[in-house]
Amino acid sequence: MVQRFGVPYFGKVGETERHRDLSVGVYDHEIRRVVDLVNASTSAVAEYKRGQILLRNASGVVSALAAEDLTPVTHTLLAPGDVVEVEDEAVGTGNGTLTTFTLDHAPVVADTLVLTVNSVEVTTGFTLDAHRGVVEFDAAVTNEHAVVASYSYTEPAEEESIILSSLTDCLPLVAEVDATVPKKVGETNGTATVNVLVKAEVAKDMLYVGATAWADLDAAVAAKLENWMTLAGLVPADVVR
Repeated sequence: MVQRFGVPYFGKVGETERHRDLSVGVYDHEIRRVVDLVNASTSAVAEYKRGQILLRNASGVVSALAAEDLTPVTHTLLAPGDVVEVEDEAVGTGNGTLTTFTLDHAPVVADTLVLTVNSVEVTTGFTLDAHRGVVEFDAAVTNEHAVVASYSYTEPAEEESIILSSLTDCLPLVAEVDATVPKKVGETNGTATVNVLVKAEVAKDMLYVGATAWADLDAAVAAKLENWMTLAGLVPADVVR
């Protein structure tokens, strides 16, 4: 990706203060969009300031970033069990009446069962309940004929904890102007539109998380925030003024 960085505009000759540009460098493609801000509260208007960091989730909903959004969240998942091979398991011995034999392990992986009766491989004349590991012969196994099985089975799933950022699948946006979103009236949410930067190099000293300026953020929080934004192409930058 090619970047084209612009030189910050510091104002005309004779001005006593340098102009404060939010965007100090841009990419060669689209750098801003218009987004809808929604307020579902009936008690107050929602205020956004220039430089405030917003986020857009996978559903397209835009909301203000809060410091707690950068706190990793622990999720518990069921991790699939390992596949284990079993060779020459002595399943049982026929007595002239038995038709059902149970394997030591289950569930059995499809198409892995090799069954022998009296040392002769059999491929028909039985059914397998793979979930329970039960072999059912169509006819009773001859007296003293040994039933031996080789197969693979899946060990039980285990709980596994993983830590994910709550910002997974979210994209950062930065408000270019102040915005006020009216409160909800009746069943109608308050709405307003605002220009946001989506791809740019932005001045750190003009960025806010809620009402907290970048310089006042906890160092660890600022580092996570910078990594997340940079990965998305919205790069916080130090600007000499």
